[in-house]
Amino acid sequence: MVRSFRFLALALAGCGAVPLAPADLGPQDAAPPPVRACTTPFAFTPQGQPKSVSLGAEWNKFDPTQTPMTGPDKAGAYHADVALQPGSYGYKIVVDGTWQLDPQNPYSKYVGGVENSVVEVDDCNLPQLQFRALSKSADGALHVEVQYIDGHAAAGLDSGALAVTLDGAPAAMQSVDASGVITVDATGLAHDKHRVTVNAADRAGHAAAQLDIPFWIEDQPFDFRDGLLYFAFTDRFNNGDPSNDSPSSGVDPRANYEGGDFAGIQQKIDAGYFDSLGVRTIWISPPNANPDHSEVGTGGYLYSGYHGYWPVAGRQTQSRFGSIDTLKALVKTAHKHGIRILIDSVLNHVHKENPYYVQHQSEGWFNGDGSCVCGGTNCDWTTHALDCWFTAYLPDLDYRNFDAMTTMIDDAIWWAREVDVDGFRVDAVKHFYPAATRRLRSKLRDTFEHAGPLYYLVGETFDGDRNLINSFIGPNELHAQFDFPIYFDVVNTLASYSSSLRNLEASTASSDQVFGSAPMSPFLGNHDVPRFLTIAAGMLAADPQAQAWTNPPSLPPDDSAYQKLQLALTFVTTSPGVPLVYYGDEFGIPGAADPDNRRFMKWSGYTASEQATLDHTKRLGAARAELNALRRGNRSTLWIDDDLYVYARVAGNDVAIVVINRNWNPRTVSVPVPASIPLASGTVLTDRLGGPPVTVSSAALSLNLAGHSSQVLAP
Repeated sequence: MVRSFRFLALALAGCGAVPLAPADLGPQDAAPPPVRACTTPFAFTPQGQPKSVSLGAEWNKFDPTQTPMTGPDKAGAYHADVALQPGSYGYKIVVDGTWQLDPQNPYSKYVGGVENSVVEVDDCNLPQLQFRALSKSADGALHVEVQYIDGHAAAGLDSGALAVTLDGAPAAMQSVDASGVITVDATGLAHDKHRVTVNAADRAGHAAAQLDIPFWIEDQPFDFRDGLLYFAFTDRFNNGDPSNDSPSSGVDPRANYEGGDFAGIQQKIDAGYFDSLGVRTIWISPPNANPDHSEVGTGGYLYSGYHGYWPVAGRQTQSRFGSIDTLKALVKTAHKHGIRILIDSVLNHVHKENPYYVQHQSEGWFNGDGSCVCGGTNCDWTTHALDCWFTAYLPDLDYRNFDAMTTMIDDAIWWAREVDVDGFRVDAVKHFYPAATRRLRSKLRDTFEHAGPLYYLVGETFDGDRNLINSFIGPNELHAQFDFPIYFDVVNTLASYSSSLRNLEASTASSDQVFGSAPMSPFLGNHDVPRFLTIAAGMLAADPQAQAWTNPPSLPPDDSAYQKLQLALTFVTTSPGVPLVYYGDEFGIPGAADPDNRRFMKWSGYTASEQATLDHTKRLGAARAELNALRRGNRSTLWIDDDLYVYARVAGNDVAIVVINRNWNPRTVSVPVPASIPLASGTVLTDRLGGPPVTVSSAALSLNLAGHSSQVLAP
């Protein structure tokens, strides 16, 4: 293990410290602040008893004989302290001639096309700020401790340069003692997200890196599984500020900017729309500026960048969506409602107008010259997944280039710090090296998560291979991904009815086994697939892409498609993980392929079927918020046949029973309740969807099911 790799590979030493002036830091007889050393410590604990352990690295031209590690110590670890100039250094640990990555270091760097662990070293004369402790309570009390660490020259803390803020204002109750411990206390903080920020410098004018300590005050610790995840596709959701409307000239309105913006999303948060659905997390489109002109997109039609996936700037918002201040206001409003905000992170590519491409295209930041377009001649999607360009104007980033990777991840961290977002939906995960997502996860943790988990990273790997999807999930990688295999079976079993519910049950078992405790996101629709409602109505053409332009589907002619949608919503929202609702699916929007699956949101004039579906979704959201079993429980099947699926979610003594009957006819069935389900005989279960109660009798549930119906039963 390399200690301190998560920050900047820094070491501390007690020698060389000098007392700080009493006017600044209190009694002279107190221990002075710790002082940095100018060597970088490495430590590694091998398996067994090797004959030699050393470091092969850029600083020694990968000659392991130059940097041996001494040991073992009493704990079996080997050590080396290396004097390094500021910079980044790829390295490997060499054990008896075998080279390996540092198993405790999530950060990596490619050198000569080979992946290495990386240590990043700054100037040892710079002081540091190190998090020590945070305690808080639901009534708004706060206590924070931060350690000031002097630079190697021990110049001492400049008390005049010390700045401690709480939510952007000077912290009212703060102090610093002679040993450099900075203390912040507060009371009466509102239920909201807050941040303590500390800046410091020494008397020689050397500034420490800013330390940000975000935290929440709330009644119960938040978990992303506690509510629904909602994709509010920014441009198509709600127009809150018509003054920023500016469609691109010459583009069909269906593939153009239609006026949705940050202010529109904020208005709906303020109005309680998301609260009414049980939404606890909102995913918004990439906020980055996109080109003002159009480009040729799917089907040869002109498109604008209304979707956000053609970034021309790393740290600038799309003006048609609103300013950075407008986005901050959206996030602040969400936080006051206890809602988290995810922004879409486009890490695979940039647009050709992006300065990163203009300035660095000849420096190895990008793969090829654009002649290898995904799916084109001699450039298939699988073989060239890591180097093909999605289209000729979207240069594909090569994260074997360390500068490219650090720049893109630094931009993501900037959005987390500047806008205070709570995580990212990561686009096109299988198309770039996972070193990037590992760095993103680790940087979020090391920069902000001092007092515990705060962020959620959910990836998009548009594929049916669970093992491939799972390969990007882990303690130092993505938290989870969207469960595409489940999606395919949801469509086949609950929309088109082309396969038995047994297939859906088998699919859930496979996902539960492969993904384990990862908080995956099941879903029934997103912006890249035709709308569930249109599939359920049997109105999707053989060529959905052509249909989107030539014959967009209308509303279904009867209620049956909405009933199918309601069953699918029941399944998705009662599944383990972080269920996703794509905007409009809560009541049913029709649509073929892109761009028809991105119609503008409907806010009034609902038909009876739409209103019934919206009410159904609200009841499901309320059930998930109420029932711990739906949020935390393991899933087990109680009954499965071609048209009936009954499963339990069990968390300790908390139980919820979900019933999905896709048969159009009424049905009566006795469902066994095994001893592993803690429901005693005589227990009355209430249907959170409004149906009649059911009583457990003789270890069974006698269900009298209406045709094409669902239930969520719990004590």
